[in-house]
Amino acid sequence: MTVPEIVPKDNSMAVEIKVLTLNIWGIPGVSKDRKARVEAIANQLITGPEEYDFVFLQEVWSLEDYRFIVSKLHACYDADKDEYVHHRAVQAFETPQFIRSNRRDEDVLIFAGDFNVTSTDFAYGLIKCYGNLVDTYTESPVKPHGSNGETCETPSNSYTAVKTLVENPSGNRIDYIFYQTAPGHKVKTKLCDQPWPQRVPAQEFSFSDHEAVRATLTITPVKDGDTDEVPLDAKYETESLLNSSAAFEEGLKKVNSNRKFYLTLCVLVSLLLIINIVVQASCSLASGVPFFLDLMLVLLSFILMYMIYMGFTFYHLEFNEVQRAKQGIECDLERLRIRNAQTFEEERKRALTGIK
Repeated sequence: MTVPEIVPKDNSMAVEIKVLTLNIWGIPGVSKDRKARVEAIANQLITGPEEYDFVFLQEVWSLEDYRFIVSKLHACYDADKDEYVHHRAVQAFETPQFIRSNRRDEDVLIFAGDFNVTSTDFAYGLIKCYGNLVDTYTESPVKPHGSNGETCETPSNSYTAVKTLVENPSGNRIDYIFYQTAPGHKVKTKLCDQPWPQRVPAQEFSFSDHEAVRATLTITPVKDGDTDEVPLDAKYETESLLNSSAAFEEGLKKVNSNRKFYLTLCVLVSLLLIINIVVQASCSLASGVPFFLDLMLVLLSFILMYMIYMGFTFYHLEFNEVQRAKQGIECDLERLRIRNAQTFEEERKRALTGIK
């Protein structure tokens, strides 16, 4: 989301904006207490002690819930067994490109929501580095008391399973509010916290299985060249790119393995179809058996079509997508290597000049 022309160009006064993000966990038929929680969330946004300039809501799956909220104005994954890691890597690679392609002349860009990655995940580093984004939580001088900003599976949330607390007592920080500035403006995070109560008022359940995150930003116009842009940490950027490249490499192996699996099944199902046809054509079978074989013929035909699609189309497209992202990462790693080499050479020459 962009914040267009929110700061007067001829005024040096700072403008303050408040942002809230919340995954409402609104999956019909799955999410517990969904309707009651959606109503409570809408009421909290309307009647709560604070108004927000921008509200980001995720998992509003029901059109009814969406309309209800408006009328009032990818799951966390196991890092050790994450079979979707290359999918998230591609998404993390494409997200900053989406930001750059849609950025215009706005004063500030705000990017917020449930990212399903922790701050130690390579995908977080990729999004932050590539998108040149500032994490309001890490910048904030005011943070939630007694925690490290965890927003999901927290011990205080009514929907957190006891089993997850045994494995991870504090929960995970996977909901973020990022920002990016344009030349001529300075943005600072005044605070980033979790402002909503742990339970819906007068109820025993929480607003969602995620905690709401609030950030207050101050935006100040400055003279051209005065923007105090924080340079990227070269080591952090390099580690993020290398980890991403490794994830893509593993992803390509997994995609190839899945593709071979479906192609093997294609061969096996084709053989079963041939056997079925041969048996029907050469044998006089008992009553009722031909119907069974016809049914098997139809079923195997549908299975074969699905296997052909997965083996020849789906995983072929997925392989190309991961390969394209991997090549993009490798190009940036080479660019970073050249830049670091140039920086090292400049510092070496400067040191030699100082000695002379």
